[in-house]
Amino acid sequence: MFGLYLAGFMVGYGVVEERLRGLSEVAGEARTDWHYPGDEKASVAGVADETVLFFGDSFVRQLYPRIQHVAAEHPAARRSVRFMTGPGCVPLRGVGRKSPPRCVNYSTRGYDVAASPNVRTVVIGGHWLSMLKNRDYYDGEDARKHFLDFWTEQDLVQILRRFEKDLARLRSLGKEVYVVLNPPGGDRADPGVIETAESTQRRSWGKNRFR
Repeated sequence: MFGLYLAGFMVGYGVVEERLRGLSEVAGEARTDWHYPGDEKASVAGVADETVLFFGDSFVRQLYPRIQHVAAEHPAARRSVRFMTGPGCVPLRGVGRKSPPRCVNYSTRGYDVAASPNVRTVVIGGHWLSMLKNRDYYDGEDARKHFLDFWTEQDLVQILRRFEKDLARLRSLGKEVYVVLNPPGGDRADPGVIETAESTQRRSWGKNRFR
């Protein structure tokens, strides 16, 4: 009986240890699995005439390594891919920021590109919660350029209605449209923090099991 218990313990310990080590290694790889060559070079040529447009801020840029990997794995059955990103700029038409600049032009051009005949699918994403955290957004269509307060119903509804119209227009043009919600953020989603935490947990778990 003791032999069975000991065997079960060692198997259980090995499984947990392996899982913790695996998660730590994945997090470690994620820290370096990041390269964005810029919008012009981030395009991926496909065998189909249709293009998938990834439109958003720097959060959308983080999708590039995965898209590049999938395209390489399926070279014979892919559409062309194009990225159009503006770091710090939410993909909402006409919404600008005091810093960084040029967000109004970027967002307007993004929807114009999305409406292009060769674009079949549009993926729109970004750090939407930044609209609530940062207070330097303004409506480029407002001559006064007063800062928007997305905690108030008036400003929020005004911009979201415009967003709704832009999405409806793209759909009326026959586009497939996907809106990607806010990704995980903060230290708990940082691969470096995850790697350190899992390494510490693995050492702690191993010590406690043998006490």
